[in-house]
Amino acid sequence: VDKICISADSHVVESAEFFEPLKDMFGDRAPRVVTPDPALGPKLDLGNGNLGISISGLLQQNVDFTSPEATESLRLGYELARPGCYDTVERLKDQDLDGIHAEVVYPSVLFNVYQIEDLDIVKATFKLYNDWVGAYCKEQPDRLFALGSVQLYDLDEAIKEMERCKALGH
Repeated sequence: VDKICISADSHVVESAEFFEPLKDMFGDRAPRVVTPDPALGPKLDLGNGNLGISISGLLQQNVDFTSPEATESLRLGYELARPGCYDTVERLKDQDLDGIHAEVVYPSVLFNVYQIEDLDIVKATFKLYNDWVGAYCKEQPDRLFALGSVQLYDLDEAIKEMERCKALGH
């Protein structure tokens, strides 16, 4: 019997453009990707004066994070991402290379949003992500499975979003 390997902890990478629809809703309070120091690469500006983790820090692989090489690679940002992080055709190539039949996918950059205090912004960002990841996974429905993500501050709203995710096919 052939064995099937399914990754239950894989990540997509939300592009800098992913956050743009939020600007229409929240203006300068919306999260967005910025590069305040080119040597340190892009970060998520949380719209409240705080910066999230370096995008590069989410993408570095197989490096000693204390090494000069790791520090130097911070400036690269999204250039460190494999195309499969956001392109489903490339994602299947990566799965085949790794001997993976299917994946349950989680966000990467989105986790920074938990640091935002404005619940309306948090809810809208998670809704945007859930719509995006649902569409991403529907492109390869036998091999990519979206795990809906919800805010953790308002239980009733979290349940509504989980139910919405289920209706979307997550």
